[in-house]
Amino acid sequence: MPALILLLGLPAAAQLPACGSSARHDCPATPEAALLPLWKELPNQREWQMLVSPAFPRTWPPSPNSRGSVVRYAFATRLKPGIADGAEMAAPWARVTLEARGAQRVEQLSRRLRPLGIQGVRPLGLAEITLADRETEAGERLLAGGTQARSNLVRDVTCGWISRQGVVAATITPLHPGFVRWLACSRTGR
Repeated sequence: MPALILLLGLPAAAQLPACGSSARHDCPATPEAALLPLWKELPNQREWQMLVSPAFPRTWPPSPNSRGSVVRYAFATRLKPGIADGAEMAAPWARVTLEARGAQRVEQLSRRLRPLGIQGVRPLGLAEITLADRETEAGERLLAGGTQARSNLVRDVTCGWISRQGVVAATITPLHPGFVRWLACSRTGR
């Protein structure tokens, strides 16, 4: 998918063989674990904290009878001196593609963290925390495809994340226009 690289203005992606292929026997159980070796190699990552987006479908709408494929994007955040109600966000620097059959592929999109801007922060309510804790379940529904992908849980989790991570979401959502139209998120998250 070179379009992502061009759209984000990043250099050519560094790719590892896909998990599930005969070339890989060391595939981590989670996208976060898969990203950790690349994270540790970023020269300017020490003051940043790695974060990973919820799942975004590679294609939308889902086919009624086929399983899905999703992408999760790695980005970063850090506190800035003098800013009490916000955090600096870095652009997506890698992505993990997950297939319903269990294959996983990691692609490095940038060899450095690139600051995007300040994201306002606020305490989350109990309902928001509960919903954020269901991110994995929403991703599994997207991977299942068909009608499961079109669930309110997928919509609520993704819209909630977009409302909390708007600075980074603005770089990711243009890559998934059909899905974003279906989400129809309000400014408050749903």
